[in-house]
Amino acid sequence: MTYLIRTVIPKAFNIVQQVLPVRGHTLEEGYGVRANVGGYCKENGYHKVLIITDENLIKLGLLDSVTDSLEANGIEYCIYDKVLPNPTFAMVDEATVIGLKHEVQCIIAFGGGSVLDTAKVASGCMKAPHLSSKFMTCQYVLTALNNAVPMITIPTTAGTGAETTLGVVISDNITHTKYGSITFYTRIKHIILDTELTVGCPPYVTATTGFDALVHGIEGHISAVHHRKGSHRGTYSMECIRLAWENLRKAYYDGNDLEARANMAKSAYLGGLTINYESLGYGHSFGHTIGAKYNIPHGASLSISMPPVMRYSKDKIKDAVADIAINLGMGDESQSADELFEIFMDELTALIRELGLPEYCDEIKKEDYPDMIANVMRDSCLWAIPDVYTYHDAEKIFDKMSGNMLNVSEGSKAVMPMSNMEKGLRLGILGGTGLLALIGLKKNKKLCVPFVLAAAFHALEYIADKMANNKR
Repeated sequence: MTYLIRTVIPKAFNIVQQVLPVRGHTLEEGYGVRANVGGYCKENGYHKVLIITDENLIKLGLLDSVTDSLEANGIEYCIYDKVLPNPTFAMVDEATVIGLKHEVQCIIAFGGGSVLDTAKVASGCMKAPHLSSKFMTCQYVLTALNNAVPMITIPTTAGTGAETTLGVVISDNITHTKYGSITFYTRIKHIILDTELTVGCPPYVTATTGFDALVHGIEGHISAVHHRKGSHRGTYSMECIRLAWENLRKAYYDGNDLEARANMAKSAYLGGLTINYESLGYGHSFGHTIGAKYNIPHGASLSISMPPVMRYSKDKIKDAVADIAINLGMGDESQSADELFEIFMDELTALIRELGLPEYCDEIKKEDYPDMIANVMRDSCLWAIPDVYTYHDAEKIFDKMSGNMLNVSEGSKAVMPMSNMEKGLRLGILGGTGLLALIGLKKNKKLCVPFVLAAAFHALEYIADKMANNKR
């Protein structure tokens, strides 16, 4: 359905990657290092800070060393602790009001992905209080050049990589619709990976979050984005994969293994960098879709979606997967890419089973296909996919994800050729946005390039949806 634009975007993204500046941050790792946050704030002139967290973390006493450190360094702080597992725009608004009232200079985001996502959007809203939180989340092309309050992120889980990513997922508290977006304005200045926070994490939570980190590395490594020569960007995905592969089982079986916990935290962090610089792919798009539809934890939805997606795109990704297999010691260069691909897939399936994660989703229904496939095609993770799926391809993937209980694709007449009108509209908009990009470059506004491309991407996705209407 979106063949043209999905083929063009990765090529354009590769070019943009060569000119985009790298936003720096400092990283602090170790057991109990969150107790140093007050000193960091004092050194950087943050005298008033807002802590965004959730009530459970406060009840567990995990925030105490943070507040003690702030008090010891004379830092004033206020707390917003009403973030729930699925954050809403209303929560962002409440946090923003508190931050503005106390005129804070920095935000400390202490928690899991929901807390970190809430803090990212709130950081932008505090600098642009005239714009709604929904606007700051959804209209990221228009808000990209906005400033934001600096952030310190302290993740309490090891998987999402949200402590460093620009992506967020926020729900509309009225319609309950989830909006995935990119907060280009976010200014994460300092990241604290405190091993103590994940010690004793339950095995299943360890499995789902850890598998998420592993998939970030895998999808980044097989993406169509190539990296700036001479930089470290090309190493993020492989190191993320290696750390997760070597430590996830250890952390799963022994929640008190400090070395394994520290390595999983580092893997999650590197997975976040992988998302920023290498993007994700269809594994996450299908995972997001069934996760939202059938209320499946994110890591579990990925264990269902990744194997069929990887097998379906084998011809396009087998060389990259072979590279992963060799680096993990599963084989060597004397073996063919096909053989190494199968070895890795067998090992991945074995890991999924060992961690007690699901392989299939028996809740998938054929009547859900049209809406779910539309959601897959609109997902924000498809910037750098190595393969491009049609509607019929997506049907086949969902058939596999159902455990082959459904064979919708067998009798499907879903053929999605692009009409001349559709091609003309796509090329016209792409040409227009390309012209705007050139104008922006002449004015030394390099950052306008990815945002203009993003606008074209979503505009064309919308047009394709309306015109094709998911014909079957």
